[in-house]
Formats: sequence, C-alpha cells, structure tokens
Amino acid sequence: MLTHNPKKIVAIAALWILTVLSSSCSSLQKIGLSATSDLLYKGGNSIKLEENWNNFKVGTLANLQMIEGLHFLHPTNENFLLTLLKGYSAYAFGVNETLYIDDYFAENNRQEHKDQAIYNYSKAMAYGEKLWEEKELDFSEVLRRSSSDNDGPNSLANYLDKKLSSDVPDIEAIFFMAQALGGLINLQKEKIHMVALATTMKGMMDWACNKRPELNYGACQLFSAAMLVSRPKMLGGDPEQGKKIFLEAIAKWPDNLLLRVSFLQFYAIPMSDEDAYKGQQKEIEAGLKQHLGKMVWAYQSKKNLGSENKIPDDLKLFNAIAIKRYELITKFEKDFF
Repeated sequence: MLTHNPKKIVAIAALWILTVLSSSCSSLQKIGLSATSDLLYKGGNSIKLEENWNNFKVGTLANLQMIEGLHFLHPTNENFLLTLLKGYSAYAFGVNETLYIDDYFAENNRQEHKDQAIYNYSKAMAYGEKLWEEKELDFSEVLRRSSSDNDGPNSLANYLDKKLSSDVPDIEAIFFMAQALGGLINLQKEKIHMVALATTMKGMMDWACNKRPELNYGACQLFSAAMLVSRPKMLGGDPEQGKKIFLEAIAKWPDNLLLRVSFLQFYAIPMSDEDAYKGQQKEIEAGLKQHLGKMVWAYQSKKNLGSENKIPDDLKLFNAIAIKRYELITKFEKDFF
C-alpha cells in the first residue's frame, strides 16, 4: 500500500532510483522509472506543506533538476512531464514573480527576476507540450479552436473533453499550461503576438476550472479575477467584475492569504483603492502572525490544541508565498495612495 508520509515516499523513490541507475537493462530501467515517477508525482504534493518561503526557493530547483535527469532516461513518462510542468510553473509564480514585485514597484528597470520568470514559465510550457504529445493533444488545434467559432462556441471544450478525462492529472495538464501561458502573457504585454494568446489561455483555464472549480483553494478564481482586472476593456477586461470574483473567493476561502494579497497587488493598488487595500490588511496581518508563529516550535498541551483557527495544512505554501509578497508590497505602501 502506498504510504502518504513524504519522508517515506522520498526514501522509497531513492531506492528505486539507485536500482534503476545501476541496471544496464533498458526494460528494467523503464519499469523502475515508471514506479519511481508515480511515487514522485504523488509525493510531490507534499511541497504544499512547506511553510517557509525561503526553503521553497532554495530547495525546489534541485529537486526539479533531479526529475529532469530521470526524464532524460524515460522521455515519454507522463508523471515526470507533469511534475516538471507543475514544478517550473509553480517556481516561476511563487519565487521569480514574487521577487519581481520589488523591481516592479521600485521602477528600477532590473530584468533579472522578470527574465527568470519568463525562462521558467517557458520551461514549464516546453514540458507541457511534450506531455500533451503523449496525450495526443495538438497545441495548434487548441489555438485554432480557441480563436475561431467555426466549430461552434464550445469547440475547445469539446475537443478537450474528447481527448481527456476528468481525472486530476488531465485537469492539471491543462490548468498548469494555462497558468504558465498566462504568466508569459502578463510579463510580455508589449508583445502583440503574446497578448493574442490570451483567448487560448482563458479557454484552457475555463475548461480546467469547470472540471475542478475548487482547485487549490481558489486558484481558478485568483487567475480569472487577475486577468479581468489586468486587461484593458477592449481585450475583455472588467475591473469591477474582477473585484467581485476576488471578494467572493476571499469570503469562501478566508484562510488563503494569497487571495487577499493578490487582491491588493492586482486590484487595490492599480485602481488606487485605498479602502479596499486597508480592508484586507487586518486579516492579512492576523494570518501572517499566526503562520509565522507556527513556524517556530513551542510546546502545546493537549487541552490547548485546536483552540485556534485550524488552517488546512496544504495552504501552508500558498500562505508562505503570500507573506513574502506582502512583505515586498508594503515596502512601497507610502507610494500607492
């Protein structure tokens, strides 16, 4: 039976890797790699339990590079490809784009973090395209169907329904491609050919989110709202609708600090809405205090356990990213309003 203990998963995976790499038989290698890939894909979700942003920043790339080595040995393995798609997209969003906030608000023309975000989103897209090939998905067909109504208004959704299931790996294959593509569009708004892909990105995101609307405690709503408030009206933007989606998501998942901080970053600050900004600060700072307080060990008697708000463990990484973003945003608070 598969263990759900992340340390045991890593240990088992390490044993498989040693077995695989020490074997000269290609068939044995593929059998071992297939088993390893399943463990790494399932165990990879334990990254959501990381509560320290710096640990996530420092440790993630080394793990992704190890998986790239395994992918080199088994290039068609879908678990490796999906893990790399998710991993590089998450790193670009959680680390590179987070650090770019400092450069963006400082208006210092530094490109390092922006360029790294573009690079890692591009790596995610490259692995995603390979994954799609294994699933017999044609990216050019997705582009065609998302930009034309010749095959009907639901052409893209019908195509994806025909090719994919409603299982989590298939939904993630579309969602994280949409996230990576959205990141590339947002960071390269000056390039018309990238902005033109926004309809494709939205169609992909809509399909994944219709299948799994509660994915990652409001991730669908975050990206939908951010897109609406960031795009000009002539390209489908609607700041007030975006604000509404943000606030509804915050009400539904109040412990997800990333929703609150993203509301500040994408709506309150660009719209110079000081009331909206201050309206979230109290909850953000209370959540920040609780999150940071739990990072340092302290004895709790059994009678005190459960006396405070219980936040889902798999929100830890999202909240760690949010806290880092909030730290960078508040450096420039005096310049916003």
